[in-house]
Amino acid sequence: MTENVTEGIVLQAHKKPSIASAHLLLTDECNLRCVYCFHTKKPQSMDGKTATRALDWCASMADKRIHFELFGGEPLLNWDVILILLDYSRLRATELSKKITLGCVTNASLLTSERARILAEYAVPLLLSYDGPYTNEATRGHTRDVEAGLRNALAARLKCTVAMQACANHTKHLYENFISIEGMGFNTIAINPVTHCYEPYGEQDWVHIRAALQQLAEHQFDRYVTGKGAVYTQLNKHVKTIKAFMARPYDLTTKNRSCGACKYSIAIDPAGNILPCHQMQPGSGFDHYIMGNVNDGTYDSEIRDRMLMRQQIDMCISCPVIVCSPCRVINYQINHNEMMPGHDACMYQRLMFDVAVNLYNKLIDSEIWDGPKYPAGRECSV
Repeated sequence: MTENVTEGIVLQAHKKPSIASAHLLLTDECNLRCVYCFHTKKPQSMDGKTATRALDWCASMADKRIHFELFGGEPLLNWDVILILLDYSRLRATELSKKITLGCVTNASLLTSERARILAEYAVPLLLSYDGPYTNEATRGHTRDVEAGLRNALAARLKCTVAMQACANHTKHLYENFISIEGMGFNTIAINPVTHCYEPYGEQDWVHIRAALQQLAEHQFDRYVTGKGAVYTQLNKHVKTIKAFMARPYDLTTKNRSCGACKYSIAIDPAGNILPCHQMQPGSGFDHYIMGNVNDGTYDSEIRDRMLMRQQIDMCISCPVIVCSPCRVINYQINHNEMMPGHDACMYQRLMFDVAVNLYNKLIDSEIWDGPKYPAGRECSV
């Protein structure tokens, strides 16, 4: 194993799954300077030949379908290569008899009406990074351009999720930002905790986060009752997983808590390097996990095998949180140990789970859903 793995961790090999998705890092450049960005800005962009080779290589690792997420930096800075991939993905899907889909993660500031129309024509869903009207200017900037792009996405009827980032010192208006984004016309909203590439949460941040999660839980309960309102993706996933767990309980100590890197997804950087995930780029402390390069045809499957080892950490085995897979990058950047979960990341997941349990039980008590309640006394104390 690698040097930054905790001694004494029990590792267990898993059957190697097919690749189902891949991040294509079209550029390391970005036109914004978000305060919490984990990405190193470098003057490096993927060319068309590397992009098509990356698509072909990833498709060869897939079974019947694969999804590509166009990522950066800001991928719309490399629009010409996006146009190449739109046509090439359709061509190769036909030739390979595989379903090949594309998505794009963008800050929306460069999303013109014409680009939105083209992406809609190719049915490319978008993950739009926007922190809401109360916060975006302080954390990301260029709010006027970003909001213009958001309106273009809505006008083109693109399938979109808006992703808010909850970073320290900017957590006061999480609920208000969510409601404002919903009011713009978006139906799916994510709130991502920032726990490794910015300052740690302070006491007041946790007060704000708890209050926002409680308000959002009430909002989501009303959505379950009325069928109206935006979906809060992470809370919805927790609640639905709890429902499935209560229908067919399983032993949480045997649950695979391993990082998702290389499990079903990989990443290709602008130079063609094959990476376990989009955050494990050269120079990030994970160079020993670079598996090869699509341009020179190299690939070491044994490196992927190492990434597919299952971690069994005491605190994870005993934790009742059902929806959680500790990220190795977050762990490493906080603790200099890829197998040791970070404190803030765990706190956030445990708090989210407690709120989800209460929401699930309220849905059962109100007879919105059928099924047994989640047992009292299993919640996490945070």
